Amino acid sequence: MFTKIIVFDLGNVIFKFDLMKFIKAYIQRIPDHKITDFNELIPTYSEFAYSYEKGNISSFDFYDILAKRTQYLGTYNEFVFQWNNILNLCLKQ
Repeated sequence: MFTKIIVFDLGNVIFKFDLMKFIKAYIQRIPDHKITDFNELIPTYSEFAYSYEKGNISSFDFYDILAKRTQYLGTYNEFVFQWNNILNLCLKQ
């Protein structure tokens, strides 16, 4: 019998991640740093983050919604780099 699928969770299960790295970089690209800490970003972020994590919206749609709501000035490529930079590629201990 063959295994058809293996499912696993990378984020904070196999690899550590630090969302604050993303938040700090993201805030720097908002005009006049209107959002100054993570708690200010959470209500905007959390409304649709679950939809993104479930695969209901695309990466670009996730970026587009968040960028519009926060007036983010960075490009999609900058956003992707910042987002992917949260993973610490050392195995979680």
